Amino acid sequence: MSVPTGGGAKVQKPRAIGKGGRPGTAGTGTADGAVETPMTTTADVRRRYEKLLAEGHEVTYRFMDASEAGFSIRFMASRLGASTSGFYEWRHRQAHP
Repeated sequence: MSVPTGGGAKVQKPRAIGKGGRPGTAGTGTADGAVETPMTTTADVRRRYEKLLAEGHEVTYRFMDASEAGFSIRFMASRLGASTSGFYEWRHRQAHP
């Protein structure tokens, strides 16, 4: 991006270099510019889950499985309207097809 200098000439404004080594990716933490933000609140869980809601229980359980490192299964099930027993049955079916 150029910035006018007042004398008619334009000076190139420096861009921040991110971890990916490309301009404009500062603070993102990934080479492709995606933001990596850990989930920390119930609202974060709900917002992420609502994007997947239309796909049914399979997606709910996959989401819970992927998020288990940050939240307990009981916590997520109560916030997402799922059952813990349903989750554990799903997980058993995945391990023993």
